[in-house]
Amino acid sequence: MSLHAWSGPTPAGALLALLGDGALRSTALLGAALAAERLLRRSPAAVRHSVLCAGLLGVPFVMLGGAAMRATTLGFEGLEPRLASVLAGVYLLGVVSLLLPLGRGLVALAALARRASNAPPWLRALRSAGGPRLGLADVSVPMTFGWGRPVILFPLAASGWTDEERRSALAHELAHIRRGDWALQIASHLVVAMTWFHPLAWVVRSRLWLLAEHAADDAVLATGMRPSAYAEHLLARCAELSILGPAAVAMSPTGSRQLEQRI
Repeated sequence: MSLHAWSGPTPAGALLALLGDGALRSTALLGAALAAERLLRRSPAAVRHSVLCAGLLGVPFVMLGGAAMRATTLGFEGLEPRLASVLAGVYLLGVVSLLLPLGRGLVALAALARRASNAPPWLRALRSAGGPRLGLADVSVPMTFGWGRPVILFPLAASGWTDEERRSALAHELAHIRRGDWALQIASHLVVAMTWFHPLAWVVRSRLWLLAEHAADDAVLATGMRPSAYAEHLLARCAELSILGPAAVAMSPTGSRQLEQRI
């Protein structure tokens, strides 16, 4: 019996049918992406990131494709309408609970960008014509966000860094911009919000974000920086995160554990 056979013809039942059939198709797609990434474990992080990205961002197309194929097969007996409505409501509540923090985060980033200082001489020295906006803000680690003209924010602690540390951090964030990682991060969050009930979606997204950091690290090392020196920079950032409060660390796209994994 196909999964849509128990969903019923109501809108709630149709949604459950879409999610049920989509979950099976998504399992095959995400499982294949994880297996392929594992087989490519000796390949550059950028390659493995692309494989997982294709898998995760392909989930909506898999689910919508399944909906199109079922368009004429939903008019049969299934779940009791009230139960279907409750289950559909639980699903939509989960989606909203993930989208609201994303919206709040985007608003918070915009506020950070407005308040960021560009006064320090060392920050002006890093700026390039036509490049991203640079600022100094109350963040835990360097971060980049936005499209069009992206923003790169340095933490207040960067005023005490060496020139080499600042330039390596800038190179890392510029690599994220070239790769389009911020837009991919937003897209992956939207996919996980849509499929929050699927554990593989969370696994792939977590792995995807870590590989994006590794790929940006590889780009820094490709500039000629010594791996040992760069590892020292990351260790210093771990030490800084360890003395920050939980709220400050939560505003960052990466925590101390992820920094340790990158080392």
